[in-house]
Amino acid sequence: MRWIAEFGDDRARQVAAERGYTTSASPLGAQQPNQYGFSAEMAANTTDQMQMAQIAQTSPELHASLASNPNLYPALVDWLAGLDDPAVTAALAARDQWAQE
Repeated sequence: MRWIAEFGDDRARQVAAERGYTTSASPLGAQQPNQYGFSAEMAANTTDQMQMAQIAQTSPELHASLASNPNLYPALVDWLAGLDDPAVTAALAARDQWAQE
């Protein structure tokens, strides 16, 4: 639900807000770092494998952004796929489709 609050359309954000979830002030929350200093933009673009692992371990709200990162190492792709999170699964599928083009 938190991912929908950040990345969904206006109606999705409204429903999320009604259920107590909030969004950050910046568009898509990409620039707002979490308590560990990680942002969605960082998760989606980092090439540092240690940083990817830290994001995966500490920041479940960034898993979908991390899954969209084209630089993920194979073990992390497998771990994310095993989460059975619809947002993560969609991001991995989009990432795979982009890589095939």
